Amino acid sequence: MRKNATFAAIAEGIVPGGGATFIHLSKKIPLIKKTIKHTDEHNGADMVKKALMAPAKLIAANAGFDGDAVIKNI
Repeated sequence: MRKNATFAAIAEGIVPGGGATFIHLSKKIPLIKKTIKHTDEHNGADMVKKALMAPAKLIAANAGFDGDAVIKNI
């Protein structure tokens, strides 16, 4: 039964480990910001970085851990 739930989640676009994937992607934001000249776009990049970290923080908080500490260890 559990196997079917996993396949259904994948079919619906839910990726196992997605929180960690987003954290890894957020580490690329500083590189992207180096290519940006406008302040508004820098602010937008910062918002995207924050949004990428939100799922992992929430997962950690729901498990009773400090989200910021968990993110530092990913």
